[in-house]
Amino acid sequence: MKNSFAVIAPLFLIGTVLAAEGPTCTEAGVDSWMPETDFITMAEKLGYDVDNFSVTKGNCYALTKLNGAEGDMDYFNPVTGTIIQ
Repeated sequence: MKNSFAVIAPLFLIGTVLAAEGPTCTEAGVDSWMPETDFITMAEKLGYDVDNFSVTKGNCYALTKLNGAEGDMDYFNPVTGTIIQ
């Protein structure tokens, strides 16, 4: 029983870390993405706090959710600016 826990626990942790990185938003090359400045302007008009703007490993623009808890993120397709999650 101890051995199965030793195998399962690390797999659970790996899955948790991968899920925290967010979705994959696009496979398109960076040259086809909306310029960050244009996206930030759009996000500000929607009421987002853009101080925490980031680009994820999954090729998303990311911002903290509107009225969300700290760490809750909205992910956007950087080509179109549409919300993914």
